[in-house]
Amino acid sequence: MFGLIGHSSSFSEARLKARDLGFEDLADGELDIWCSAPPQLLETFEVTSNTGKTIQGTYIDSCFVPEMLSRFKTATRKVQNAMELAQKRGINITALGGFTSIIFENFNLAKFQQIRSTFLQWERFTTGNTHTAWVICRQIEQNAPLMGIDLAKARVAVVGATGDIGSAVCRWLSRRSGVSDLLLVARQQQRLNDLRTELGGGEVLSLEEALPEADVVVWVASLPQTLTIDSANLRKPCLMIDGGYPKNLDGKVNSPHVNVLKGGIVEFARDIGWQMMEMAEMANPRRQLFACFAEAMLLEFEDWHTNFSWGRNNITLEAMEQIGAASIRYIQVISEKWIELHGDRCGSDDQALVGGLGQLGEQPVMFLGHQKGRDTKENVARNFGMASPGGYRKALRLMRHADRFNLPVICFIDTPGAYAGLKAEELGQGEAIAVNLREMFGLRVPVIATVIGEGGSGGALGIGVADRLMMFEHSVYTVASPEACASILWRDAAKASTAAEALKITARDLSQLGIVDRILPEPSGGNHWAPLQAAETLRLALLEELEALSSLEPELLLEQRYAKYRAIGKVLEDSAEHAFNAIKA
Repeated sequence: MFGLIGHSSSFSEARLKARDLGFEDLADGELDIWCSAPPQLLETFEVTSNTGKTIQGTYIDSCFVPEMLSRFKTATRKVQNAMELAQKRGINITALGGFTSIIFENFNLAKFQQIRSTFLQWERFTTGNTHTAWVICRQIEQNAPLMGIDLAKARVAVVGATGDIGSAVCRWLSRRSGVSDLLLVARQQQRLNDLRTELGGGEVLSLEEALPEADVVVWVASLPQTLTIDSANLRKPCLMIDGGYPKNLDGKVNSPHVNVLKGGIVEFARDIGWQMMEMAEMANPRRQLFACFAEAMLLEFEDWHTNFSWGRNNITLEAMEQIGAASIRYIQVISEKWIELHGDRCGSDDQALVGGLGQLGEQPVMFLGHQKGRDTKENVARNFGMASPGGYRKALRLMRHADRFNLPVICFIDTPGAYAGLKAEELGQGEAIAVNLREMFGLRVPVIATVIGEGGSGGALGIGVADRLMMFEHSVYTVASPEACASILWRDAAKASTAAEALKITARDLSQLGIVDRILPEPSGGNHWAPLQAAETLRLALLEELEALSSLEPELLLEQRYAKYRAIGKVLEDSAEHAFNAIKA
C-alpha cells in the first residue's frame, strides 16, 4: 500500500472540506483548534495502471493549513504526526505533498526521527520531487515547440533554481534538453553561485531582470501573494510553467501571447475512486493528481519501497530517467501535453466545444472537439456537448489560426446537436454554423474529422467539413435524431426505428453512400470497454491520413475538398416520388 500526506490550500478551504466530510467540530473551530487537531486518514482507494496492475492507496490529511507556517512548532508537529500515522498504518511508501515536504526540508526534520514511541523509518517516505521535476521538464519539451519556441535558442528562467526541484530542472534542461541559456533566479546568492558552477554556465539574475528576458519561465518557488507581473513586458510568445505550490500563477498573467500551464500534474488512463483531488480542484479530479503524489504510486507499482526522493539537491539525472520510465509505463499521459486555447474573442468561452494546439506524432496540429463530460456535474458544465454560437466562433478562430500557421486541423465530433435554447438563437446559432461551413471549405491546410460517438445535425457539421471524414464503427451521424425525425414526418416518436433505418445513420450506411471515407474498428464491447485501444486505433488512422494529405499542394487540397462534397447526394426522380408517397402515407 502507498500513502499520500496532503493538506488544504487555505484555512477557509479546510473548514469547508471538514464540513463536507462531517467533521463539524473542526468546521466550526478557529485556527487554534486546528493547530491541536491530529492527522486524519480520510480515505482508501484502488489504482489500476495501464498494465492492469492494481494497488491500494490511502490519503492522510495532516490538518495543516498555510496560515500555520509562522508557527514553527505547530507546522513541524503536523508533519511529524502525519508521518507517524502513516508508518503505524503499515504503509509501504508515503509521499509528502504540498508544504509537507517543504517544512520537512526547510526545518531539517530529518534530525528528529523519534516521534513519541515511534522511530520513523525514512525509507517509507518520499518527497516526490524527482517525479515532479521530470514531469515539468517534459511539459517544457513538449509545449515549447508547439508555441514556436526553439529550446536550443531560447532563454529559460528558473525561479527557485536552488531548491530541490529547481536545481533538478536546471540540470535536466542543461544536459538533456539542450538549453544553453539558463537564467537562474533565487534568494540565496551563495547557492546560486554553487549551482552555476555545477552547471558550468547560467546567468544569475533578479526576478525583475529575468522575466522580460525569458522565452520560457519555470516557476518552482512559492508565489508571493503581493507579486504583480506586467504581461506587456513579457516576451511574445512566452511559456510559463507553474510548478510551485499553491498553483496560482495564471491569476497573475493576462495576455493572449502567454500560456500558463499548471506544472507537475499527471493524468492516469483510468478513473481513480477517490475524493481528494476534487477537493484540490483538479480539472479532471478522477484522473489527475500532483506528480509528487504519483511518485509514491509508481514506487508501489514497481515495488521500490525506498525514499526515492530525499534530502536537498540530491536528485540525479539518472533518477529522473528511472522514475520517468516508470511514469510512461504506468501513467497514460502528462497533463496539458496540449495547450488549450480559450474564447471566441467576443466575450464567450463555450465549454462544450474545446480546442488547442497539440502534437500528432512529430506534427504540430490544431485539435477541436466536442466535450460532453464524464459525470453529471461535468455533463451540466459542458452542456452535454451541445455547443453555443460562441463555441463555433471559437472553433472558427482556432481554425483560422491553424490556417495562418500551416497547422493541420483535427476535429472530434461527439454531440447530439447544437444547443437550441432561446439564448443560442438570439446569439445567432444558425449563422455561426453556416459561417463555419463556408470558411472550412477555404482552409488551405489538411482537415480530418472523426465521429467518435454521435454526430447530430448542424452541431456536428459546424466542425465537420473535412478532407477526410472517419467514423468509429458503432458511432452515428445524422441530420436529426430518429425520434425527432419520426415526430416530424409521422408525428409519432414510436416510429424511431423506421426513421433510423431510412436516415442511414450508421458508419456502414454512410460509407456506402460515399459520405464517410473510413470506418475505424472498435474493440469487443465498444470503445468504452477499452479506451486506450480505441485511442491507439484513432491515432494510427490519423497519422496515416495526415501523411497522405500533407503531400498535397493547398490548391489541390481545396479542389478535392470541394469535389468531395459536390459529389454527395444524387436525385433520382423515381426514388424521390416513391419517398414522397411514403411520407404522405
